[in-house]
Amino acid sequence: MTRHPVLRPGDMVRLGGATLTVAGLDSATARLADVTGAVFTTAVVRAARELIEHNRPYVRAGAVVGLTPLQRAVYDIIVRRTRRGNLHPFDTLPEAVRWLKQQA
Repeated sequence: MTRHPVLRPGDMVRLGGATLTVAGLDSATARLADVTGAVFTTAVVRAARELIEHNRPYVRAGAVVGLTPLQRAVYDIIVRRTRRGNLHPFDTLPEAVRWLKQQA
């Protein structure tokens, strides 16, 4: 497994041609990623799965916005396979932020 650094609010990550800015309401517990424009290749999916597995101890709640319907299906599979029930996709940024605040 590839070692990934712990992501902190403000960190920028390249994923499938898109630059993601990680936002956290509480840097120890919540993560928000906007993947609008990202292209999901096999390598990107593999890296995302590894990152989701790696960050398990550091993230109590995570939200992602900007997924296409196909990307959302892939994301749902990754979340189920990694048993990360604390990660949820949202259609809009305000929905994601609202949910993350409720998890605090």
